[in-house]
Amino acid sequence: MKSQIKYFYLLNFLLFLTACGAGSISTDPGLGVTNVEATEEASNGDTAVITLSWTPPTTYTNNEQMNDLSGYKIYFGTSSDNLDFLADVGSNLTSTVIENDLRLVKGNTYYFGITAYNSINIESAMSEVIMVELAQ
Repeated sequence: MKSQIKYFYLLNFLLFLTACGAGSISTDPGLGVTNVEATEEASNGDTAVITLSWTPPTTYTNNEQMNDLSGYKIYFGTSSDNLDFLADVGSNLTSTVIENDLRLVKGNTYYFGITAYNSINIESAMSEVIMVELAQ
């Protein structure tokens, strides 16, 4: 019986917080990363050296200022609609160099997309997916 009462009070407390607006703070990291660009810098044996750069999001989807950007997740693949996780980079970056990755073979075409995530690890929508044709 005591556990049912505790559950009842917990449920009422959560409903109260939601009704007071405590649950209305946006946590969606906005529209995400924009202006993604990639350049092939050089080659390192059989793999390519690629620099990705981007513009970070600055607001949430409700236009509140974003102040808890925690980092970016970079995805890649051989098809624009099937991207796999490649790297997690810090929030202080707006570019990164990808090198010595045996999955990036010279002469192939790859697609890259980037998401931003906040302090509670909620990811934004994927950026525009860009294509990179690596030199042979």
